[in-house]
Amino acid sequence: MGCGAHDGGQPVTLDDLGDRLFADVPEVASILGRDERTVRRAAVAGGIPATKVGNKWMVRTSWLREQAGQPSASIAPLPDLAELARHVAPLVVDELFARLARLATSPAAEQPNEAV
Repeated sequence: MGCGAHDGGQPVTLDDLGDRLFADVPEVASILGRDERTVRRAAVAGGIPATKVGNKWMVRTSWLREQAGQPSASIAPLPDLAELARHVAPLVVDELFARLARLATSPAAEQPNEAV
């Protein structure tokens, strides 16, 4: 996926994030006008302050607003863990089912266990 749009739609803006506390890599890439791979590499290297939740990097929207020169609150709000869980849970479930499917179709799964 390249830069510019999230889920194939219009480019994401800070206004689109509303009062959300976190943005994912495609959203950050769209807002910054960078490729998702570049944003992901920067998150891994620490150039973009991000937190990995499952297999997904999440960036605080307060950091994005600071980069855009928008005023931020003097005290950062506590993360909304319920929002973060709702955002990441489907990805975790999808990954779990994908792993189970791979295990079920692996050659080792097709061979019966022999009694010792």
